Amino acid sequence: PIFELHRAAPPDGEAAPAPAGECVPLQRGVHCVAPPGVPESLLAGGRFVRSGSESERRLLRFLGVEQPARSAFFRSHVFGRLADLPAEARDGAMVSVLRELHALGSEDAGFVDSLRELRFVPTAGGSLHRASELFHPKVHAAAELLGVEGAYPAGVFSAPDLLSALE
Repeated sequence: PIFELHRAAPPDGEAAPAPAGECVPLQRGVHCVAPPGVPESLLAGGRFVRSGSESERRLLRFLGVEQPARSAFFRSHVFGRLADLPAEARDGAMVSVLRELHALGSEDAGFVDSLRELRFVPTAGGSLHRASELFHPKVHAAAELLGVEGAYPAGVFSAPDLLSALE
């Protein structure tokens, strides 16, 4: 069978469909179906088969095309390329991870440990850090010692619900 794949996202972070008429032969073990709810901007790389409906996804799974669990998807297809993703796509993916942390950790016992080692939290200076390397904004002394640029989570990661997940 021949199917259309998700293609690389353009610079603005939105996924572009494959050019009209460009399709690839389906290969088990190479191609997979994206887990439900994953933004298209994370599906680049020529591995994810484009499917328009649940019945198409069921057909693909019947044909032997795997659909990774969300935890496996994030660990295998997102965590390793965070530095290459546009900031909006990267932050959106990691906010989803933090908001679904309990469920993702239940799917995969090592998920939380891998997240602890991951540099994904931006600071005001723009660099990415592990959550354990940063301070809660209530710790004012950290800014005096380290400077505001690198001491605290910035952007969406400074929201109260995400700060509690980062702790």
